Amino acid sequence: MKRRFRGPFTAVLLVAVISACASSQAEIPGVSPTRSPAVPVPDVRSVPGIEEVQLSVEPTSIRVGDTARVVARALGADGQELAGVEFRIRTPGRILGVIDGGAAVVAVREGSAIVTAEAQIEAVPVPGVARGSIQMTVLPAPLARIEITVSAQMYEGTRATASAAATTAYGPRETSPLITWRSTDVSVLRVSPNGRLQATEVGIAQLEARSEGVSTSREINVVRNPVRRLSVAPRESDLRAGDVVHLSATAVDAEG
Repeated sequence: MKRRFRGPFTAVLLVAVISACASSQAEIPGVSPTRSPAVPVPDVRSVPGIEEVQLSVEPTSIRVGDTARVVARALGADGQELAGVEFRIRTPGRILGVIDGGAAVVAVREGSAIVTAEAQIEAVPVPGVARGSIQMTVLPAPLARIEITVSAQMYEGTRATASAAATTAYGPRETSPLITWRSTDVSVLRVSPNGRLQATEVGIAQLEARSEGVSTSREINVVRNPVRRLSVAPRESDLRAGDVVHLSATAVDAEG
């Protein structure tokens, strides 16, 4: 048998029940109440105000593969260092990497990068401008070796182009270094500043490549050229405008 309650009494009763549940936070059997967990928030105000963040990196110019020490300090209004302040060290891009928990940075690629120290207390950033920045320059890594690419044998009277690949302990450089070329016997082999070779006489010469104190050499053997002349056919031809003539060239040795 169902009973329906109507009228003002029913509305007053429902309001009273809802108010009682809200005020007493009564638990419903079989249903756990939902409560927001307490989040500990560090009391930043308990630390004296940070007037300045001093950031030093030594050295500020390093080579790829080298590291630099990072030191950050928070100073108060009296110029004294504040205790209880930690720092988050950041650097954008891929030129530098942060290591040792922010105590140092390592150079990864050539270029310039900004290192920033952000003051924190219990991993929570300090309100306001509490950071320091410094710019660093990453130079190329020192050269480790140079490799020359060119044929070891040339015919007398011919030309060739030599190339040199300079590498570091970490691999090829992003920017190619300046290579200085030299022939140990210019009567046999001549070389231009850009590596163009000219075999002038039968003999043996050393081709040297040098850059930043690193050098290497390759032996070039200049041999007699078997070709004494080139024969082009046909030598003479009566042509009219629009005619097509197919030419052929034949290498002729000393015996003809």
